[in-house]
Order: sequence, then C-alpha cells, then structure tokens
Amino acid sequence: VQAAHFFVNVYAAAGARSCGAVELGCLRSDGLFDVAAHGMQGRLLLHAPRALVANSEAARRAVSRLRLPVGRVHVLPNAVDLPAAATGPIESPGDAPVALAIGRLTPVKRYDRFLDALQAARRLVPSLRGEIVGDGPSRADLESRARALGLLPDAVRFTGARDDVDRLL
Repeated sequence: VQAAHFFVNVYAAAGARSCGAVELGCLRSDGLFDVAAHGMQGRLLLHAPRALVANSEAARRAVSRLRLPVGRVHVLPNAVDLPAAATGPIESPGDAPVALAIGRLTPVKRYDRFLDALQAARRLVPSLRGEIVGDGPSRADLESRARALGLLPDAVRFTGARDDVDRLL
C-alpha cells in the first residue's frame, strides 16, 4: 500500500499491516518541511511506514538527520516522459536563459524558494528569466512575492496550467 502524500503515511502503514501487505510511505519536498508542516504528527508520519519513497536525494539526505535507519528511504526521482519530437529549446527573447518550474502551485512545492533562487541567480546572470508553469492555491501569494522581489513584470512569468509542457522542456 503506497501513500501518495506524506500526511497519509500512517494510514498506508496501518492499512498494509492489517492485511499483511507491504507499506510505502511518501516523502516529498525536502523532507524536513513535511515533518515540520505536520507539527506533532510529523515524526509519526515519517516513522510509521517501514519504507519511504522520496522524490529526491536531497529529501533522503535531509531526513537522514532524523535518525531513520539506513536503507529505509528509497529515491524515485520525478520524471517527465517526453515524446521524441520534444527536443527543441525553450523559446525566449534573444538568447536569454530560462529557469523553468512546473507543477501545482501549493506551499509544499516551495516555489517561494524558486523565486528566491531566481532573484539570486539574476545577480550573476541579469538576462535570466523564470517561468512558472502551473496553477493552484498559492499563485496569488507567489505573484506577490515575485513582485516584492522585483521579478515582476519582466523577470518571471506565470503561465498558468498548460497541456503542452513537453514543448517547454
């Protein structure tokens, strides 16, 4: 039984154990954010499943500081299966480099960090632009943050949800 989100790890563990199945907990983001965001239940959600699947090595490294047994966290990186035709570069004005972030705009995805990193990187590469593809409940807050960081209107673009993401990669 695999949990699709960190907050259901305990249910996946209980359900799997009740019927003799194997449980896989979910670990996203940097791991420590997941634990902190769930307050007192954070550590229970982390330790309930006998195995966790993380979406990055960074998440595995972060939670290793929380005394999980070695080998308990397995990494299955995020992936986008691209069709063979999707090999062209991102279109950008001139030859400006583009940093692209794709996904649902929710706090756990930490697009605030993408905006902070974009602002810092633009100090070294002033022509760098950012694009955030997706929509969600955090969009207005992220647009406000981008404005406060001086990234709007020219340094970052919020495109909303799209069904042609493969063309952007």
